[in-house]
Amino acid sequence: MEDHSDKMPKLGCAGSALRKVSTILTGTAAVILVVMMFHVSVDVAARFLKLPLIGTNETVAAYYMVAIVFLPMAQVALMGANVTVDLFSGFMRWKEKLIGDLIAAALGMCVSVTWLWLSIREAMHSTKIVERWVVGSDFLQVWPGKWILVLAVAFLCIAYLVRLIGDARTLMRAGPDGPTGAGDAS
Repeated sequence: MEDHSDKMPKLGCAGSALRKVSTILTGTAAVILVVMMFHVSVDVAARFLKLPLIGTNETVAAYYMVAIVFLPMAQVALMGANVTVDLFSGFMRWKEKLIGDLIAAALGMCVSVTWLWLSIREAMHSTKIVERWVVGSDFLQVWPGKWILVLAVAFLCIAYLVRLIGDARTLMRAGPDGPTGAGDAS
């Protein structure tokens, strides 16, 4: 696995706080992954005893998977560790690459803000109607899981903003030979 810690933008106190929060979110997702594996394993073992746990699949879908997939996204975006295709960037100069990164961060920000707006609308509606799923002869409240997505996407938006500011600062401070000094996000 490639180390991207050197690609984290240097934005002083705000950047440091965001790094800490994104690390906490990623750690939380890792803990939830372990809890989910334990839950599913217990359910599988209980099925052999003809005593399956009710609602395991629904809990996995409504809570665990949402947290595992979306909570780490801010850290991935902040570190610039997204999946990239470097087909043409190998032939580009550093300034052209940085402009490409700026454009990518701006597009990511636009998509994330739209996604945040839509997920807030969905979470508010789900909360208003107290959304729940039928599980056996009972109900599982699923509306709180919608807010996990809102939290994750909100931090994703902030992470893209930090990358955008960091890359813009690097571009503005750079000399003709390449980026130098604080704010180097390349």
